[in-house]
Amino acid sequence: MKSTVSKGEILSVILFIIASVGANAQQYLTDPKYGKDSTERLECVKNSSLYAEYVKQDNFKDAFPFWSIVYNICPQSSRNIYINGVKIFKDFVEKEVDPVKKNIYFDSLMNVYDKRIAYFGQKGFVLGRKGVDYLRYKYENAEDVENGYKILEESINLREERPEEAVLVTFMTATETLYKAAKIDGPKVIENYALMVDMLQEVLDKNPNDDKAPQALDVINEIFERTGVGTCEELIALFKPKFELTPDDIKLLDRITSLLDKKGCQDEDLYFKASEKLYTLRPDAKSAAMVAGLAQKRNEFAKAVKYLEEAVSLEGNNETKAAYYLQIADIYRKQDKFTESRDYARKAISANPSSGQPYITIGHLYAASGNLCETEECDKGTVYWIAVDMYQKAKSIEPALADEANKYINTYSGYFPTKENLFFCGEKTGDKHYIGCWIDETTTVRTNE
Repeated sequence: MKSTVSKGEILSVILFIIASVGANAQQYLTDPKYGKDSTERLECVKNSSLYAEYVKQDNFKDAFPFWSIVYNICPQSSRNIYINGVKIFKDFVEKEVDPVKKNIYFDSLMNVYDKRIAYFGQKGFVLGRKGVDYLRYKYENAEDVENGYKILEESINLREERPEEAVLVTFMTATETLYKAAKIDGPKVIENYALMVDMLQEVLDKNPNDDKAPQALDVINEIFERTGVGTCEELIALFKPKFELTPDDIKLLDRITSLLDKKGCQDEDLYFKASEKLYTLRPDAKSAAMVAGLAQKRNEFAKAVKYLEEAVSLEGNNETKAAYYLQIADIYRKQDKFTESRDYARKAISANPSSGQPYITIGHLYAASGNLCETEECDKGTVYWIAVDMYQKAKSIEPALADEANKYINTYSGYFPTKENLFFCGEKTGDKHYIGCWIDETTTVRTNE
């Protein structure tokens, strides 16, 4: 705990100031910012030092009389007058129990901010702090929140310098309150949210290691989610005209795709167009794969394959490459393009030999080839031998797939030929059997018994 300044110490300070004045009179006794004449200027410097000593100890009550003199006779002598004035009046507001006096102190706090702007500028920055403190103490009714909101809105719109995270979070909190009080509508909430996200993203773009911006972003995201605002229709109505006006604005595209994604609007045409445009302007494997997924949902399979191929070319991680290859294989499999599908499944195996999933895909291809490859009576059920081989291979390479693989093994083993059929066709269990058609593989004869 800091000690209290004694009267003797105060006297020493005064004597020191007087001595300093004698030694450095020209430094401030002739400077009008310290007062209109030498008497006022001496009072300004003397009281500045006195109130500062008390402020250092958080003794705002004793600092106030000396601070008041400085505030009134030399208001442009130092920015510290207003920085310390805020500390003094916030302390008074928080400790006062009389509501009338509390309001007087609150008004004085607001006046300190206004006077600082008048003498030292930085209007956007200072209004930000003023708005935060306004809403710190005035939040009980919508009218007060609206007043604080307007102060913060002006601060943010001025953007003379980077808004503080507290300003952005408080503004979003006020936005939520006013929306619930029917003072602003849904599109305005979305607009405010998008602006807050954009500002914080600018901070992170300049300094990816910034520790405050991500925290603020998390809080703002949470507030926005809490409002429940942002149907797909509202988001499209807000962003479609902006997209059409500036389709190459990367920050706008990021905002559109992020918001539509969060609200589950991936099926919207705007989401697809913005994602595709974003990839064109800033190509990377992840965005290429995202566009491919959207194209696939729209049954634009050729476009999906094209973007997945581009994702592969931009991706450096082999496991991820294998996943992209397997996605292409699945696209072709769903179109019954068996050869193309297997080709890409094999590329996935080459990229990531430790994955068993490509063998599951190939197994599905073989199991689906009965009508295509079993043209003779003795061919019936033979494709299931080679399909089961693939499922066996999958679980041997990746044991985590055992449950999935065993399900298919149990199903398709039931379709193997009977002993009677094998005897009729001149084959026996354990023999090698070549399957032609598009499969062109050799397997082992088995029965379903």
